[in-house]
Amino acid sequence: MSHKQILDYDYIPGTSDELNYVREYPNLEKLEIFEYFEYINNSNISTTELLYLDYCKNLKELTCSRINLTILDLKQNNELERLNCYNNLTKGSYNQFYGSLKPLENLSKLKELNISNTDIDSGLEFLSESIEIFRCSTDYYKAKSYKQKLQYESQELKTQLMELKQKKEDSDRNLLNLEMIAEIYYQYKLNLQEQLDQSEARNQELKLLSAKQIREFAEKESTFQIQIDFLQNENHTLVGSLAIQLKQNKLTNKQVQSQIGKLKKDKLELQEKLIKSAACIQKLKSQKANLIKQKDSLEDKLNQSQTTY
Repeated sequence: MSHKQILDYDYIPGTSDELNYVREYPNLEKLEIFEYFEYINNSNISTTELLYLDYCKNLKELTCSRINLTILDLKQNNELERLNCYNNLTKGSYNQFYGSLKPLENLSKLKELNISNTDIDSGLEFLSESIEIFRCSTDYYKAKSYKQKLQYESQELKTQLMELKQKKEDSDRNLLNLEMIAEIYYQYKLNLQEQLDQSEARNQELKLLSAKQIREFAEKESTFQIQIDFLQNENHTLVGSLAIQLKQNKLTNKQVQSQIGKLKKDKLELQEKLIKSAACIQKLKSQKANLIKQKDSLEDKLNQSQTTY
């Protein structure tokens, strides 16, 4: 199977797909899927080095027992909590995983370590204080007596039993977590349904309020339309009245202009009559003065004639 075929495979993190990938392709490098692995069981295969570990950033549990392992580089696996590297064999021999525990000094979250039947001979001081379970034993395959073999077999059975117990505890914890998640989901669903009900109630209230406002708006619009029609009719009436008034005003103005012209003419005639009257008055005054003179002359003559007689 090519890298492309593996990447196209419907991989589900946290399932047995992890084991299948690692067992079939223990030396694959630079595959995107490895960063999702949390649990890897790489037992009973033929390899001396697990080259894919640099890409398992989230790895929490690694089992690499009964393989030809000679090198184990865990510099990139700081999330590791359980490490099982017991009974490592090469061509019928054993304990090819050897040396110091110094490569584990950066595993600050490591809780369980099993290096039974390996040639690890030093480095206990490099283990983290987080270690809760630590399993180690002498060489199983170099035992010189049947009793020792039975002891090793018994120890291995105990180890397997403890592993089963640990797995059961993990399963119980996972079940409890699932129940908690289910309860949280149920409460979330109830809260969501309550929110949906409240939202639906608010929507109904908004619909009723909108319908009421629409009715009020329609009533106001009808009232405004009646007022507009009334004002338009009144405006037409006023425009008609204004037109008639203007017409009457024009007629009246024409009559007034005619009367003004007539009055001006009468005025001129009166002015002419006044001038003539003034001339007549002046003439009469002159005639009066002459008459007065004649009267005085006649009186003088009369007085003289009376004096003579």
